[in-house]
Amino acid sequence: MILARLRLWLGCQGIAILFIFSISGVHLSQWNSQPLQQSFRQLKQTVTNISHYLRHPLTRITLAIALLAGEAESAIPLDRQKLTIVANATDELEHLVEDLLILTRSEVALLPTELETVNIRLEELLLPILEQFDARATSQGIAFQAQLLPGLSVRGDPIHLSRLFSNLLENAIAYTEKGGSISLAVRKSKRKAIVSVEDTGIGIPPEHHASIFQWFWRSEQAQQQQKGLGLGLAIAQAIVKQHGGEIAVKSQVNVGSCFQVILPLL
Repeated sequence: MILARLRLWLGCQGIAILFIFSISGVHLSQWNSQPLQQSFRQLKQTVTNISHYLRHPLTRITLAIALLAGEAESAIPLDRQKLTIVANATDELEHLVEDLLILTRSEVALLPTELETVNIRLEELLLPILEQFDARATSQGIAFQAQLLPGLSVRGDPIHLSRLFSNLLENAIAYTEKGGSISLAVRKSKRKAIVSVEDTGIGIPPEHHASIFQWFWRSEQAQQQQKGLGLGLAIAQAIVKQHGGEIAVKSQVNVGSCFQVILPLL
């Protein structure tokens, strides 16, 4: 009964989502005859529009799952398992939509950044993230170290900044093999906080350093080693820019990478 109701709800929302993509497909078919730069601008605007449209049905799906989860105790174990799978998939799709909105808002002048900025203590922001990734690294046989510097505060959106550092650590874990190491270090330089995420992973060839922050870009080696869309570093750069900061990378193939985030201090 629970899954039947969920299928009906998802079916209705799925029709709406497919309709949105079919409309955008008309625009996609027109890009071949337009200059590349103009086409890319239109692509970004279309992605923004689609992301906004998807937000509403995804919110309704999430609410429906939450309501059905309350009835899941009386369901058979298989139904509960399937409901969990649907909930996890919906959560991933919500994150993807938010990621696309972060990217497009950083580059499309028609939209406000909508950052909810507050004073943030870097140590308090980073601690829960470090605990999460320390456990993951340990489970994969990767050494994990952190060196924080108390007393540093920045102005920003805590959700976006958490996404920034999570993306960098996620990237480090994805491309560091068992027996390797990852470290995060915080230091101060004048009126700026510098957060470095360093790993002993596969590294990035010098000729690709200028491309790694582009949308959907992934090296051939990265594509063979890990699944992904190639948005993590583009999102990281977009968030850094929104906070008036800078991001840089130093990397050597088969040695590792070091991403450095520079943010203005309060």
